[in-house]
Amino acid sequence: MFALALTASPILFAQVTTSSMTGSVIDNNNQPLVGATITAVHQPTGTKYVTISRSNGSFNIADMRPGGPYNIEVSFVGFETQKFPDVYLKLAEAYALTVAMPKPGAVLETVVLSTTRRNPIFNSRRTGAITNLNRAQIERLPTISRSVNDLTRATPQSNGSSIAGGNYRQNNFTIDGSDFNNSFGIGTNLPAGGSPISLDAIDEISVNISPFDIRQSGFIGSAINAVTRSGTNTFQGSLYQAGQGFLSLV
Repeated sequence: MFALALTASPILFAQVTTSSMTGSVIDNNNQPLVGATITAVHQPTGTKYVTISRSNGSFNIADMRPGGPYNIEVSFVGFETQKFPDVYLKLAEAYALTVAMPKPGAVLETVVLSTTRRNPIFNSRRTGAITNLNRAQIERLPTISRSVNDLTRATPQSNGSSIAGGNYRQNNFTIDGSDFNNSFGIGTNLPAGGSPISLDAIDEISVNISPFDIRQSGFIGSAINAVTRSGTNTFQGSLYQAGQGFLSLV
C-alpha cells in the first residue's frame, strides 16, 4: 500500500480547479456571532453553498465554482440579513468576507467589510505569487495563435513560455485537474501547438509561482491551472475568423 501511495502521489499534485470563501461574522460590538448562516448562490447555474459560523464567528466554504457572479446572504436570528450581490471568486484564491451584523433599528458607527476591493497583492489570504485571468480578461487579451501561451504571458514573471526562470517544459499545466503537459518535449511546452483546448471553452486560468499550498507541488517554474466554463440556461456562442496577409513593397 505504501508503494502504491508513492506511485500515485505525483498525480495528486498541482491540481486546483476550485475557489473558496472565508471570513467571520460579528455584531455591532465586534463580538463573534456563532451559528450565523452564510449562503452563496452561483447565479449562472443556481449552485448553492451553505455554511454556518463557528465558535469564534469564522466560517469557510471550500470547493466553490470559480467566477460568478455570486449572491451572498448572511443571516442570524434577531439581526438584519446582509446581502452582497455580484461577487466574483478567483481560481485557487480564497475570497475574504468580514460581515458586521446590525440589529433592527441599530445604527452602526463603524462597519468593517473586506471584499474583492482589498489589496490584491499584499494580504494575509494569498498563498504566494499568483496571476488570475477570468473570462472577461481572456476575451479582451489579444492572441495570434489562440494559444494558452498568449495568455500566460500576462504573468509578470514570465519570459515567453518560460516562467520564473524555469524551462518551459518544467511548468505543470492542468485543465479541470487533467494533465495536459507535453510529456515527450517535442515542439512547444503544450501539445497541439499550445492549444490543447479552445480558448472559448476556458473560464479562468491561474498561474501560481512558489505557492504555499499543500495542493500544489511537484513542479519547477509555475503551476498553470485552467477550468472550463460551466453550462448555463442562457444560449451563447462565439465566432472568430483567422487569416494570413502579406506586405508587398514595389
